Amino acid sequence: MRFRRTERDRIHHGGTALGYTVVGYIQSVNDGGSVCELTNAGYTRLDPDFAHSPRTLYVHCDGDDTARIIRVINDTCAGLVTHTADMERMRDTSQQMYGSVMSTVSLAMLILAVDLTGLVLMMIIRSTIVRERHRFGILKALGYTSGQLMRQIAAMLMPATVIGAALGAAVASIAQPVTDALFATVGVMRSQFDHPALLPAVAALDLAAVQGALALALATPICVISPYQLITE
Repeated sequence: MRFRRTERDRIHHGGTALGYTVVGYIQSVNDGGSVCELTNAGYTRLDPDFAHSPRTLYVHCDGDDTARIIRVINDTCAGLVTHTADMERMRDTSQQMYGSVMSTVSLAMLILAVDLTGLVLMMIIRSTIVRERHRFGILKALGYTSGQLMRQIAAMLMPATVIGAALGAAVASIAQPVTDALFATVGVMRSQFDHPALLPAVAALDLAAVQGALALALATPICVISPYQLITE
């Protein structure tokens, strides 16, 4: 059943068209948010057989003894109840499944991102070492240590990492309004995808730290560069 967002609408069912007053809105993604719900009396006006059809009764259980309450309902109302469902348990199970799936996907994406980042860094650092091999040998002859040269390479790559991390943090900080606007187009007026305000900044700092550690690890071939070997070649 569809309705326009006005105070009063006509709803068509079969050959019947009746006017109804819209008294409120519910959050829904069904059919772009244009699905309406009626009261029992409202449904009966459209279809008199609705009065004799099975109904769904939602019972709020204030506590953890939902299973016992379901057993009592089934025992005392066996002739009236056709099916009972523990929505709290179903919701917890669904959330656990969703959380497990999202955690697995997030971990896979993180591993893939680190692997790709490491591959790109390895190509850049190894090519830099090959290209600057003689310069590094001269610097070692002048007294530079391998650790100093490794940190030099890591520092050379740090500005690009910091800029990229800052841009990512800036985009993440405005992602919530964009997400809300996208969900609003399908009828969801409130979406709980909030995250701590400092999370993007912390993630950016972690990214810079990981990049620095990878750069230092991949620059270890500098340790085997020997000024004497370069002179005798």
